[in-house]
Amino acid sequence: LRYVGDNYVKDEFRRHKNASPEQALVFLKEWTEYCVCLAKQLSNKGIAKGVVGKDLNPAMLDNFHDEQLRQLLDLKIEAEKPKVS
Repeated sequence: LRYVGDNYVKDEFRRHKNASPEQALVFLKEWTEYCVCLAKQLSNKGIAKGVVGKDLNPAMLDNFHDEQLRQLLDLKIEAEKPKVS
């Protein structure tokens, strides 16, 4: 799963390297919020709660492009695959 996540992040940054300054600001703001949220969830307190991630706002999904929805589905499928020992 880490491989999938790492590749997703690299691809996201690659796709946005020619973004306008305004788009880049939004992009970096969202990634920063994600990083802070994940860091809190992976802290000792967060791990004790057993919660990682957060639900997407359904209204937000309505604004996704087809490619973004496909990426989200691919990520969901990969995340739900049985763990191979």
